[in-house]
Amino acid sequence: MIGKIIFIRHGKTASLTDDQVDSFRALTSKGRKEIKKMMPALKDNIEDGLQLYLFSSFSLRSMQTAEIIAKEIGIKEISKYRWIENGNTDFFKNEIKQKQSPFCVIIVGHNPHLSKWSHHISGYYLPYKKGTMVGFAILSLEPLKAQPQWFLQPDGIDFKAIKIKNNKPVLHEFQKIMTCKLQEIFQMQKQFWLAPNDSLISNQLYIEISAFCALITFLKPLLNREKCLETLYQMQEFAIKFEYIKQLNMLTQEWTEYVSKNYECITLNNSILAQKIKEELNNEISKVYPEVIKKMVSVLFNLYIWIKNNFEEENLLHKDLQGELTFEEYTAQHFKEMYKKTKKIFHKNDFSNRDTTRNLKLQVRDLRDVWYGINAKTCIYMKNELTHIIALQDHLDLICNLQDQLKIIDEINLKYSGPILHNENIIFRKYLMDELNKQITEIKQYKLR
Repeated sequence: MIGKIIFIRHGKTASLTDDQVDSFRALTSKGRKEIKKMMPALKDNIEDGLQLYLFSSFSLRSMQTAEIIAKEIGIKEISKYRWIENGNTDFFKNEIKQKQSPFCVIIVGHNPHLSKWSHHISGYYLPYKKGTMVGFAILSLEPLKAQPQWFLQPDGIDFKAIKIKNNKPVLHEFQKIMTCKLQEIFQMQKQFWLAPNDSLISNQLYIEISAFCALITFLKPLLNREKCLETLYQMQEFAIKFEYIKQLNMLTQEWTEYVSKNYECITLNNSILAQKIKEELNNEISKVYPEVIKKMVSVLFNLYIWIKNNFEEENLLHKDLQGELTFEEYTAQHFKEMYKKTKKIFHKNDFSNRDTTRNLKLQVRDLRDVWYGINAKTCIYMKNELTHIIALQDHLDLICNLQDQLKIIDEINLKYSGPILHNENIIFRKYLMDELNKQITEIKQYKLR
């Protein structure tokens, strides 16, 4: 490892008065609180074993921000530089190149300089609102190149603290929600990077990506069609891969439980099926891991820039569709439409076909994900109907999981073959089929109002 660079824009300050010098402006009490609130997340993103350096401009607001960071992280010295204040790129590059690996340089400064330096080292012109923190992994020193890995913003640290106003334009308010959701994906992506074999982390990452896709789909009528479809394609591509990892983990668990309850002669150590599922899982993780580290980071930062810079501009493109729709009006209207569509799909489904059942599951999941994403933020009518239909999710998940698992073990049987594997496959397949038929019988008794 060469090192890390963390750019931090100073916290919130009071407005500049006519008789005040800009560099003497201090942090507001809210600005101080926000920076302090972000410290646990910042610590989590600073790896052990790095030599830490903390740089600041000479402006009061930057020094006060740096002092909070130094106290919380345990850095004794803050180095102050004029080049941070005036945005001199050559001085910035030279200072980084002088450090001995492995190191982490934290620079507390101003915009547009931080955006300019981000673009210079990574190709991403990232927007830095006050209090924003972005971490980069250095790829080379000559020339200085780095890859963005994570970002933090004050209004995204606690999703429950986001203030959504029902009477404001819909995209203006969704911008806050989507930025926070992206931040959550960033954090889960980093956890997967550190522990790719942790099934809980990979499953949570799948859930976060799916929820983000549901929100984009919900907003589709208001967004640029081409960008919307591109976003959904990119994110769903990741979701499919993580869903497959989830199914392999679930297969392992299901087979383990079944063997422990039903067989004395078969154990996980001598089970060929267990070995092949594990082999398939390890192969899949090894394929997905590089994409998550490289491709996914790029996709997430591009989405972040789109949402932060262009979301409100989308209002101008679709005034004919939304007029002056507020956040509450749009959400209520589109929940009603989604609910109708879901009821229609449910009543036509006999649950025997994997594809049609999966479509229903995705429709219900989108309803659930969007509702959970904004329910605490707005007063939506149809609450009873939505609660009722979302109760289907557990049944649909079980049915689709069982159908997917049957498909996977059939593919494993064809791929690896062998008499012992074939016999174990027959045993496990009968068990999964019995469970599937039981779930289908139960869901057919369900009367959707």
